[in-house]
Amino acid sequence: MEKIALTEKERKEVEKLIEKLFSLLEIEGTFSLEEKDEILEVLMETKDTGIVIGYHGEVLESLQLILSLAIAKKIGRFIRVSIEVMNTKRTVLNILTLSQCKQKNARSRKTKNRYYLH
Repeated sequence: MEKIALTEKERKEVEKLIEKLFSLLEIEGTFSLEEKDEILEVLMETKDTGIVIGYHGEVLESLQLILSLAIAKKIGRFIRVSIEVMNTKRTVLNILTLSQCKQKNARSRKTKNRYYLH
């Protein structure tokens, strides 16, 4: 995996793009950027979570693609963007993982194997 490593100039361009997109969509809130391996995470705090996420996350997926394409056009290289709205993805992932552990534990009572979250 190749780390994205944005330069300071690229980072400012990306921040401007994100601010402009959210402004055009009239989405109020704040955001910060985190570079994680091949992904640029946009950590967003907003009251408009329902609007940003949309039905089954469809709007969120579209915003991620639009931002990735706009960034690629602006800085000349493709960077995958992941938008994290108020830790929603992490919360859903934790709930799903916990649910899976409970299901495995229910099935494994006969064999006495136990599964735990780490």
